[in-house]
Amino acid sequence: MDNFALIKFTQSIQQKKFILLFFTLSFLFIAPVNQLPAAWGSSRILAQNSLNKNQADELFRQGKQQSRNGNLQAALISWERALEIYREIKNLGGVGRTLQVIGVTYTSLGDDEKAIEYHEQSLAIAKQLNSPRAIANTLGNLGIAYSNLGNYQKSVEFYEQSLAISKRLNNINNVGQTLGNLGVAYFYLKDYQKAIELQQESLAISKQLNNLGGVANALGNLGLAYDKLGEYKKAIDFHQQSLAIDKRIQDNLGVIKTLGNLGNAYRSLKEYQKAIEFYQESLVTAQQFNYRRGVGNALFHIGLTYKQLGDNKKAIDYYQKSLAIAREIKDKKLESLAYQSLANAQASSNSNPQKS
Repeated sequence: MDNFALIKFTQSIQQKKFILLFFTLSFLFIAPVNQLPAAWGSSRILAQNSLNKNQADELFRQGKQQSRNGNLQAALISWERALEIYREIKNLGGVGRTLQVIGVTYTSLGDDEKAIEYHEQSLAIAKQLNSPRAIANTLGNLGIAYSNLGNYQKSVEFYEQSLAISKRLNNINNVGQTLGNLGVAYFYLKDYQKAIELQQESLAISKQLNNLGGVANALGNLGLAYDKLGEYKKAIDFHQQSLAIDKRIQDNLGVIKTLGNLGNAYRSLKEYQKAIEFYQESLVTAQQFNYRRGVGNALFHIGLTYKQLGDNKKAIDYYQKSLAIAREIKDKKLESLAYQSLANAQASSNSNPQKS
């Protein structure tokens, strides 16, 4: 989230809308190959290194395309092979950017502890190469990972460091993104007014830059904050604006998550059938794009809504399906929620068989 991964998809599972923005590809330079001895074979070695770099670059591009197509596991394989070559030829720029995208991908897969391992390596290289932009981006990615792990105070610390550097560099785009991510962290720290202030700042910058994706994210995050304040109609208005932009720019992941957030708002209003309609639409879209976490979250929330409607049989069916997916993708947070909800629904069904 992601967060329905990074999304607030229920009163008990507060995941972000996508909402956290990843910072990537900041190592846009090539570190020089180590000084080679002046020997007759040096030109041959340099030529071989050049060939190897071309191979690594091609693997890196291949991974990007696989990632765009949603094949994250294949992308990881390509990037790990590229990383090995970049390390062999001591191309620190290539190593840094590859560590960065691998870290981001592990966050997308829900393995934030592994993501942190890669981002810490990436940060060390960024500092070694004295690249403030790369340092700021990697600090931002560490903030995202710690936020996903529930360590919001630590995520705030990383975001603040990233924000300070981005402001110093006058990198307005990163400033806007980091303000949004800070808003998410304060949302989870339950400081909703502070979250709203930060999201409004992020929204203003995104509009200034005509960054429609950033506008959609800020609007969605504002919807989440107003939902927590009990202003459900206002939340729905922000989510509807966000959804319209998500569809316009074909942000399928954003569409999936915003539909879920609309379901949450209508469920809060006790308009359960309308909530189910939005969850079902989110489910179908997630299935269409093979976004397994989105599928699992949608199934869970449909089950949750049926439980509130008193239909234990349907609730149990959806909880079971959600639990299976959570285990498949190793989403511990969703697995715990689905397991507990399933156990409660089964216990309720056993004690009141006439309602099952």
